[in-house]
This record gives sequence, C-alpha cells and structure tokens, in this order.
Amino acid sequence: MTDNYTEEWEREAKKLAVKSASRIYLLASVVVPFFAFFEYNNSTEQFRHFLFIFIGVSALMLLMVFFLKKFRLPSIIQIYGVSVVLACCFSYMATKTNIANVHNYIMGISAITLVRGMIYFGKVIHLIIVTLINHTLAFCLLYFCRTESITSIPQIESTLFFGVIFMIFSFAGMNIRYNLTRENFINSLKLQNSLDLIEEKQKEILDSIYYARRIQRALITSEKYIENKLNKLIKK
Repeated sequence: MTDNYTEEWEREAKKLAVKSASRIYLLASVVVPFFAFFEYNNSTEQFRHFLFIFIGVSALMLLMVFFLKKFRLPSIIQIYGVSVVLACCFSYMATKTNIANVHNYIMGISAITLVRGMIYFGKVIHLIIVTLINHTLAFCLLYFCRTESITSIPQIESTLFFGVIFMIFSFAGMNIRYNLTRENFINSLKLQNSLDLIEEKQKEILDSIYYARRIQRALITSEKYIENKLNKLIKK
C-alpha cells in the first residue's frame, strides 16, 4: 500500500512541478527586461544592446509559456529551461557590463534561486543542483572573460552574502512546502481509500441482508397460503 501511495505521489509531484514552472516562465518574461536599466547610466548604445537582448529573452519565455500549454515538452525543459536560460543570460551580461554593475547580474542569478524556492514546487535537492550549476557558470565566465579579478568586483562580497541568505531561505521554504504537500496528499489518499473500503463493506452487508431476507421469504409460508389451507379444513 505504501508503494502505491509513493507512486501516486510521484505522479502528482511531477504535475505540480510542471504547473509551477509555467508560472516562472510567465513571471520571468515580465521581469527580465527591467534588468536593462542597470545599463541606463552607461552609453545609450550599450543600454539598447542589453535591452534588445533582454526583450528577446522575454519573448522566448512567453513562447515557452505558449508551448507548455499547447504541446507536451520533455519535463526537463519544462522544469529547468527557464533557470538555464536566465542564468546564461545574466552570466553573459555580467561579462559585458561595466564592472560596477557586475554584482547586479550575480544578484539576479541568486534571485533565480529565491524565486524558484518561493514559486517552484519540487525536491530541494534539485534546487540545490540548479543553484550550484548557475553560480558555477557565472563565476567561470567572469574568471575567463573579464580582465579584472573576481575579488576586485565592487560589492561582490555583500552580493555573495545575500545570495547565501537567499539560498538558505529558498531551500528551507521549498523543503517545508514539499513535505507538507506530500503529507497532505498521502493523507487524502488514505482517507479516500478508507471511505471506499467502508462503502464496499456497507454494500456487502446490505447485499447479505437482502439475500437473507429472500431466503427467509422463500422458507416461511405466506399468510395467504395458510389462510387458504385453514379455510379448506374448516369446510371439510
């Protein structure tokens, strides 16, 4: 029985994960273009360049929302696609922006973890893996593509500190929500199974009563039959 509950829960958890991921795609499509305003104080050309890229990413997110509703895409794309695309985008921007804005894009990558922890439904281990991949990608690109050392980036220490805080709250929140949802789902299954069992037993009891009544009626002589016999005896 426990295995049945586990199988039911795994199917339900996958549905919830896909449903929550579609919300993240929609949210990302709205929020992402605003990151271009980090470049507003730089040259107009760079601002436009970044804005066009972010609008393209936003359009891609909206397109993914459409495909998620119309087609059955592989679950790995549905669940992790938005995080991978945004992490690549922010990492690229961090290598191209002014050094004073690098920490904003690193914070944006940390915000992916925070948003997934608040909205996305899934196992916390998956969020940890995605977070590690995203930040590893970002710092590798910074190390190889920027001429400055990572430690010389302004506000990088505070950015990493708040990033760790985001991760802790996200991991804890997702883990609590996952376990509570799992417990409630399994309890509802157990309750439904108990109700079904009670209904089945009730039907068996009623069927037994009806069957016994039919046998009783078949064995017991009817009053009309007895009355007819008595009348015949009296007449004799």
